Amino acid sequence: MIWLWIAIAVLQAPATAADVCGNGKIGPRGYQQVCASCIPGRACPCGWQPQMEECDQGDLGGMSCQTLGFVAGTLRCTSDCTLDKSDCQTAARVHVTTSSTAGALRGRDFALARNGDVLGIAATETGSVRFRMIDALTLQGRSGESIWAPPPNYPKDAIGLDRVNRAWMDPLWSPVLAPAGATFLLAVEQSAYDAYLVRTFRPAAGTGALGAPVATFPGRRPRFLVPGKGAALLGFEWKGLAVVRLDDQGAPIGQPVTLPVLPRQLGQRAAALWTGDGWTIAASPEHWNERDARISIARVSANGAVGAHQELEARGVVGAISASRDGAIIYFSDDRGVAFMSVPRAGTPGKPVRLALPRPAAPLAVEEKGDVTVLWVDAGRDVERVVIRRSAPPEVAPMFAVPGKAARAAVSQGGVFHVVFGAEMGDPAPVLSVAK
Repeated sequence: MIWLWIAIAVLQAPATAADVCGNGKIGPRGYQQVCASCIPGRACPCGWQPQMEECDQGDLGGMSCQTLGFVAGTLRCTSDCTLDKSDCQTAARVHVTTSSTAGALRGRDFALARNGDVLGIAATETGSVRFRMIDALTLQGRSGESIWAPPPNYPKDAIGLDRVNRAWMDPLWSPVLAPAGATFLLAVEQSAYDAYLVRTFRPAAGTGALGAPVATFPGRRPRFLVPGKGAALLGFEWKGLAVVRLDDQGAPIGQPVTLPVLPRQLGQRAAALWTGDGWTIAASPEHWNERDARISIARVSANGAVGAHQELEARGVVGAISASRDGAIIYFSDDRGVAFMSVPRAGTPGKPVRLALPRPAAPLAVEEKGDVTVLWVDAGRDVERVVIRRSAPPEVAPMFAVPGKAARAAVSQGGVFHVVFGAEMGDPAPVLSVAK
């Protein structure tokens, strides 16, 4: 009896259209029986519904990798008329060899530094600073998340919500991070009730635990933290751009010194580089259209002595600095895009060389590899890689974007680029690791 029912059902079904696959036009690839909801005491009405092909040879139904939510790649059709998305590229796969993504710390401001095969991540937000360590290549966790929050800092007559909402009183901003021995050094700004402070930390090796601050001194907006021989140089704002050397524990060596690079009333942007016998520092106003927007160069010796400074003809906002055979190369942005110029230890600085980028951008990180420079730029919600060869025009490769997020911190070392993306108000942000 059951065989008779099956035979009747097959005879009643429309002819399958399996042979239509391959004719270059999307059509039905067969039928399936669909039954409506059954009403008690009545037969269930059933009918045959066509199953459509996903694609057919070159007919993709107007779909592409981009319409499916990918950022690049070529969508193809298989021999059985189903979509092949294997070449579609996700945000961290565009124009790279390998890549991976991992969740980062919650925060508003971020800092990254690499120490061997360990990547350190610091994040600040209103009321706390966070730190953790991950594997620089696999992005697997090397330590848990450590949090430090300042003790309450209320005026004596504070009452009500001011006592409860400490976050309003003690925001932390602008982290900077550097490798130090088997761990890292960290500096942040704390906007306390009646003072601006710079606090330094030394996360414990292995565990990444922050513990109490190592040192505290007046200051704002840490701008860089660069290791050197026997010390790291911390740059921050305090009556101009100030610097102080830190030992491996994060304690100051001597007193902070203000550099004679920019007028005191201007906000600072700065980058620094260890050049073997001291640090070279490039500084500029935060905005290229400031009245005194020239880029300045200062040098600090290994023992902390401040040398003569130079004021360059170039105007712009400093973004990154790298070493050259006879000094340093400064990368900066202005109203026309991104440019770089060489600054030798002795002699006249070179002329700015402008990069022909397809859109405005700002330098994020740079790495020199022989006669090739790899510069990473923030092109407004997109990160782009610029390969600069001494004897050829620069090559620009669009890399990736994270919708609704901006690049907040980046580091390029050992041929691997890391960047943290975050929203303006701070949220759990991805870390994208891109191998070049």
